[in-house]
Amino acid sequence: AFRPGRDASVVARLRSAGAILVGKTNTPEFTLAFQTDNNLFGRTNNPYDLTRTSGGSSGGAAALIASRAIPF
Repeated sequence: AFRPGRDASVVARLRSAGAILVGKTNTPEFTLAFQTDNNLFGRTNNPYDLTRTSGGSSGGAAALIASRAIPF
């Protein structure tokens, strides 16, 4: 999995406040596509039907919520 060289400012602040980060979501490149697919992480599938995508923009977050991986 891709690991950036440093945390984004918001992630650094969350970590310093004691947050436990359990994963990352996926977004389409520049958030301008109708499905969540990019060259780095690939396509995010719908957790209920793996032959379908989870949609664009916030598709990674939608898949996490739908699969109950994170509280809503």
